[in-house]
Amino acid sequence: MAACSWFFDRVFTKLNPVSIIIYAGDNDLGDGKNPEDVLMVFKLMIQYVQQRYGDIPLGFISIKPSIKRWHIADKIKQTNYLIKELITKTGGNSFYINVYDSMTDANGYPKTELLQPDGLHVSKKGYRLWKEIILNSVAQQNLKLLRA
Repeated sequence: MAACSWFFDRVFTKLNPVSIIIYAGDNDLGDGKNPEDVLMVFKLMIQYVQQRYGDIPLGFISIKPSIKRWHIADKIKQTNYLIKELITKTGGNSFYINVYDSMTDANGYPKTELLQPDGLHVSKKGYRLWKEIILNSVAQQNLKLLRA
């Protein structure tokens, strides 16, 4: 999330999106940041997007569970909760996309088949699941991902 914020101008210099969907925060938590830090930077991201593009739709993909970072699962859940609550309270065109719950089994542990053997990165099967979840969320929001 910090890198998204830090490099926002560089990444978005020549872009004119109709909507933005981001996945960020996983590495921040892995690097020792706390949920409140990630929330604060997400708030900055919302400001940057609104300053540059107005009130375009901004989706946040929940931070995924992983075996490699299971020791910080509580921080991941807390961060997801804080960001979802912020989005719910502020309303507007921001929306939350929950991939976390679909990536866990009945015991709440990460499904290994959705992760690469390193236990951290998403597998092809995991990305197929993400695609389905994201497209369903976009459809529920009645959004266009691309200009007509």
